[in-house]
Amino acid sequence: MNYFELHIGDYAEATAHLTFVEDAAYIRMLRKYYSTEKPLPADLKAVQRLILARTKEEREAVETVLNEFFTLQEDGWHNSRCDAELARFKDGEPEREVKKKNEENRLKRHREERAKLFAQITAAGLHAPWNIGMAELRAMVEALPATAPETPNPPLPATAPATPATATQTPDTNTQTPELTPKADDDSTDGGYASPPLASLPPEEAPAVDTGPAIAMAVALRKLGVDATFTHPAVLDWAERQIAPEVMDAAVDLAREQKGPTAKIPANYLVPIVEKLLNPPPAAPIRSAPAGRPEKFNPTAHVNRNRKTS
Repeated sequence: MNYFELHIGDYAEATAHLTFVEDAAYIRMLRKYYSTEKPLPADLKAVQRLILARTKEEREAVETVLNEFFTLQEDGWHNSRCDAELARFKDGEPEREVKKKNEENRLKRHREERAKLFAQITAAGLHAPWNIGMAELRAMVEALPATAPETPNPPLPATAPATPATATQTPDTNTQTPELTPKADDDSTDGGYASPPLASLPPEEAPAVDTGPAIAMAVALRKLGVDATFTHPAVLDWAERQIAPEVMDAAVDLAREQKGPTAKIPANYLVPIVEKLLNPPPAAPIRSAPAGRPEKFNPTAHVNRNRKTS
């Protein structure tokens, strides 16, 4: 066992009468009992050696605790509470093994999917931060332009195929022309012949949104410590407006001064800072003293003025 539950209330109630050394010896015995998952040795000196009891007081404390809290059986000193906890632990071992195996399989699938997504992004000429989340990584791959898979050409046969007997025949083309029936009551200039209906044009597809600048903007911001994704509305707006990298760097520096050098900066936090950098407020006018108000008395200037006049 790597750990065991220690109920402080129960333990304090049962050991309140023990001395400091006896309490320390009891705790060491419990730790050894759980770590080895078996009773303590039947030999008293072996138990004293296991828990490093060297002085006379410590050895006597070991003997006192054994006689009070443990029962000597054929295979060693048993403690009823320890035996019950070990039995419960061993009963749950199969379930823990199943959970551990399932967690290992889940982590394996997670790593394989992550490696595959990174390979697709790298093949497209893009770069993703190493600590990007799986949701953002999947979104980046879905935003990549779709490319048709290359179909390999079938291998050529070793020998030329046999020429069929009808290879020299030419196809019999249809030389007939369609019969056009004139309309009796048609006054149009086409001679009264009905024209075939025009085929309808396919509907125009909406132009695809170019997410390349937004992805580049999000990657650059994440390198600066900003929690940004290329699907964030603010990132999309900055990419569409082509905000200069110098402006974004200055905005991040100002945010660092306010939130601290190691704090995570949300993208929304930069919105007012960027707008303030792009549209700085006008300088406040210099306020002059109201007319008619006397100057503030300056004793130094007053003394110097009197010296000049005298």
